[in-house]
Amino acid sequence: MLAHDIRGALQGVIGGVATVDRETLPSEAREQFDRIANACHSLAGLISIRLGGEDVRTDRLDFSRFIPYVDRRWRGEAQAKGIGFEIDCGRNLPAGLDLTHIMMVRLVGNLLSNAIKHTASGTVRMTVTCHDAGGVEIRVTDTGPGIPQAVADQVMQSSCNDLGLETAIHGIGLHIVRNLTESHGGTFALRNRPEGGADITVRFPVERNLYEPREAAVTAVPSTPAGKAQAAEDTHGLAGLHVLLAEDNPTNQMVASQMLRALGITCEICSDGVEALEKFETGTFDLVIVDIEMPRLSGLDVIRRIRARSDARRSVPIVALTAYALREHRDKIAEAGANGLISKPIISIEVLGNGLVSLVPWLRKDAAASPKPATAPEPETGSDEAEIDLVVYDALAEAIGPEMMDELLEKVVTDLESSGQNLSNGLDPLDLASIGSASHILISVGGAIGAARLQTIARQVNIASHNPADSDITPKVRECIREIDAAVRFAKGKRNAG
Repeated sequence: MLAHDIRGALQGVIGGVATVDRETLPSEAREQFDRIANACHSLAGLISIRLGGEDVRTDRLDFSRFIPYVDRRWRGEAQAKGIGFEIDCGRNLPAGLDLTHIMMVRLVGNLLSNAIKHTASGTVRMTVTCHDAGGVEIRVTDTGPGIPQAVADQVMQSSCNDLGLETAIHGIGLHIVRNLTESHGGTFALRNRPEGGADITVRFPVERNLYEPREAAVTAVPSTPAGKAQAAEDTHGLAGLHVLLAEDNPTNQMVASQMLRALGITCEICSDGVEALEKFETGTFDLVIVDIEMPRLSGLDVIRRIRARSDARRSVPIVALTAYALREHRDKIAEAGANGLISKPIISIEVLGNGLVSLVPWLRKDAAASPKPATAPEPETGSDEAEIDLVVYDALAEAIGPEMMDELLEKVVTDLESSGQNLSNGLDPLDLASIGSASHILISVGGAIGAARLQTIARQVNIASHNPADSDITPKVRECIREIDAAVRFAKGKRNAG
């Protein structure tokens, strides 16, 4: 309950920050705004870790996003103290690392916080380069007094678990950096520079590199401000959608609705589950976004009742909002029939837009033609060729590179064939639990590669598996199996072509 309230309060702060157009602020105010915004984002990720949740912020580290984030988060901190701040990135860096964004926020944050705190004049500098073995090196230097030898010895010889409160006051940030680095396969080193100041280096092996190396250097150019509605609209392709937003908290209503409007989405707001169903009955919506904890009728019950309908509107895309992101909560939400969930607090318009597109890719206005399930008729017959949303597939292939794409396709084929066999076995004798489990996997796997028709049919099968009275499940399962076969042929063809 406390976790729910903490996240709810933080949502108000983060949401308010996310909807401000920073470009309208004076330059000095903009720098302070960036400090607040990025510190809020870090706080949201740290709260999620502390409370044991899983979150959209656990995505892999992307240098094109991370470097501007670090620049915005710490430049104002240094300038407020009257010292210089520089970030230098070398050429041929990988696009990212197989480490989470929030983990690196913690690591770099401790390094820069210490450096800025102990530097009275001069410059704090962070460099990101490839080391001789091909992995990534992150180095922070400053012009402060250096690290006392006793602290340096303790950091290198002890672990955080060995420290009491008194010793933890000194050098705890360096202990955290060392532990984070070594627990993820890296190496940590510190020394005092002959000319004065500290020099701390962390290195991660080449096995942590993601994607192909970049030829150009990554720069600390600020990213597009979240408050720019047109930028968000162009990026996510969601403009023109009509959404039903069910959320009981007034602050969250305001934040979510402003973010949706910034994405070019119109929305109708309701304050509880009963009102949500009433509005759904009389309106036409491309998407339903529903908070799980609501009065009178919970979000889970709203999802279940929509999925239990007998008409085509039962397949409307539904995304859950929740402050509870543990695996057990995710499973309950999936079982109810949601396409997925976005954790609260929503830290930015970009996160909301990316979340919606990743969970329901066919919402994109520039996606390959695929009728939205809210108004689409039931599929008639199967096809020898899979219907693939090439916008989704090509974007994925470009992002992760040919080697990883080949490995992914191998796993996709395995999951598809296994799910197809489980669906077939679930028909004779009829086993709704097995069918539901297999179709749930297909929704995710189909969406990952842009198999739009397979994903739509798998969702219909999943909905039917939760309704024992649905007498049409057998033909739907057989149709789904045909779509699996087509998707397998597509995936194998792409692997062979690669």
